[in-house]
Amino acid sequence: MIRAGAFLRVLALGAAASLAACAMPCDPRPGDVLPLALADGRPAVPVEVNGRRVPFLLDTGASNTALFTDGANALRLPQDRMRTTFGRGVGGTTRERNALIGQFRIGGHSLSNLTVPVVTHSTTSPLTTVGVIGADILRTSELEIDFPNQRYVLHSPSACAAAAMPWPGADVIPLDILPNGLPRVRVRVNGTEAWALLDSGADHSTVLRGAAERLGVPQDVLTGKPLGVVHGVGAARVEFRMQNFETIEIGSETLRNHPMGIIDLEGNHPFDMVLGMEYIAPRRMWLSYLRRQLFVQPPVLVPARGGRKTP
Repeated sequence: MIRAGAFLRVLALGAAASLAACAMPCDPRPGDVLPLALADGRPAVPVEVNGRRVPFLLDTGASNTALFTDGANALRLPQDRMRTTFGRGVGGTTRERNALIGQFRIGGHSLSNLTVPVVTHSTTSPLTTVGVIGADILRTSELEIDFPNQRYVLHSPSACAAAAMPWPGADVIPLDILPNGLPRVRVRVNGTEAWALLDSGADHSTVLRGAAERLGVPQDVLTGKPLGVVHGVGAARVEFRMQNFETIEIGSETLRNHPMGIIDLEGNHPFDMVLGMEYIAPRRMWLSYLRRQLFVQPPVLVPARGGRKTP
């Protein structure tokens, strides 16, 4: 089973732009450093909703912050009878009434009197997060995601505008920000260029079937027996197949013989593949929405027996 938090697109969360006040110096050492943990293989961050501390999914593949249906119910949030939101995810479309939140607090900063989209999730297992933090909040800051040290930081864009790269020796990758705030990067798969969505809400990387043949996936794989299903926003569960790609070049790094799921999604999408948590988690990253650059610190290699180095 692959869980995918990608492709969530919903209406904008009112007043999210005020989170630009999550101002911290463009320095990874001091400031309001917030904890980052893994929940079912995906990043969970603490948020206070009406004074109650609950985990939200930190999802760079979601355009907007939203609540899952079970999360809104567990928090006993009242419905916004004036607003409904149309959402689209890996599991199809969803439309529910928004929920009303009196106080929404992330780190040392808070928002008041919000109407927040509520979305259905296709999994049949209990969710460990009550909602997602999406691009409407994330893009107002410079986002540092540091899984090796279990933390994330929302840095002030104004303080970072003229700063040098955050860490010596970081790989600097051009970052394209889509109109809905989703970040994508150019990669090369088996020598062929492709767009890849950077999606911390997906526990594993996937390739869209529409691009798979162009990227060298054999027909017998595309028509073979599915290995499982992908869960995500929307009620439908999407089947996946698997393929090992000889090379995937991301910046100056080359992944070799890397397995990725193959999924078939309805509609047109501005990317060919998704880079999920098996790629993101071992690396320290800095998403500069302002400068449109992705800084990546490669995973630390440790010596294995026989002198061989492994991540």
